[in-house]
Amino acid sequence: MTRQFISIYVMASFSFFLGSFTVSNFKNYGIQSGLDETFLTSVGSYGAIFNAIRFVWSGLLDKYSYKVVYGSLLIL
Repeated sequence: MTRQFISIYVMASFSFFLGSFTVSNFKNYGIQSGLDETFLTSVGSYGAIFNAIRFVWSGLLDKYSYKVVYGSLLIL
C-alpha cells in the first residue's frame, strides 16, 4: 500500500471508467450533435482497433518509463 501503488491504482481506475463511459455514450452524443452515422461507426471502429492493440502499449513499457507511455495514451 505504498503511495506509488495507490496513485497508479487510482489512475487506472479513472481510465477504465472514462473508457466505459465513452463507449456507452458516444453514439447517443453524436446523434444528438448531428453527426453522421457513418462517422460515428468509424470512430467506434478505430477505438476498437486501438483497444485491441493494447499489448503494444504494454510492450513499450519495456523501453520507456510508465510516465511517458501513460502520458501518451492520455494525450491520444
